[in-house]
Amino acid sequence: MPNRTSSASLRTLNIAVNLQSLKAAIVLWQSNQTTADEEFWQRALTDNSFVLEHVFSWPTTIVRGKAYVGGKSVMNTGGNVIDFLMNNQVTRNAALIEIKTPTTPLIAPREYRRGVYPPSSELTGGVMQVLNYKHSLQQEYHSITHGQVNPFDSFDPRCAIVVGNAGRELLNEDKRKSFELFRNQFSGVTIITYDELFSRTEQLIRVLESPRSRPSRPI
Repeated sequence: MPNRTSSASLRTLNIAVNLQSLKAAIVLWQSNQTTADEEFWQRALTDNSFVLEHVFSWPTTIVRGKAYVGGKSVMNTGGNVIDFLMNNQVTRNAALIEIKTPTTPLIAPREYRRGVYPPSSELTGGVMQVLNYKHSLQQEYHSITHGQVNPFDSFDPRCAIVVGNAGRELLNEDKRKSFELFRNQFSGVTIITYDELFSRTEQLIRVLESPRSRPSRPI
């Protein structure tokens, strides 16, 4: 019969370790919200991969950062490199995540018409970029994975772009409306802002710190 005290202690330790990592990620976010270096965020999200695991509604893991997804010319130049190649932990299907920075604008600074703000060129460009990477991966999947034990499949892979800071930029109803109307039109691309992403981590911290997460005392 397992030792209940040992099991409870181990669970308490695991929760404490997870909480420490999660809280460290939040501190990193709070200290670097104005960091405009994309490579910094590539490293930060690689080191805190559990943050990216909350981009989609299903369990994911990183297959590779800076992953080649095809597109080289006949001269073996160029090529498409996605920031994060993910896969569904249950079905193995691929997912593609392209990142910008928290300082990347979400909407244009001026209204197109009264109450209407167009999406920024950086946002629309990022959406087209990740869709192009998806197309490239699907076109060249077999040549890319030839001779390898495939850790992922490529059946109409889901895409996402992590970009901007909604809380800092979308400061009135018209801006929020314009952004939501734009991003909700995409069925195959998730657009999530950095503050939204790290808010999910904060929610997880609250769950782990709730009384229900604490192991019951052994009888």
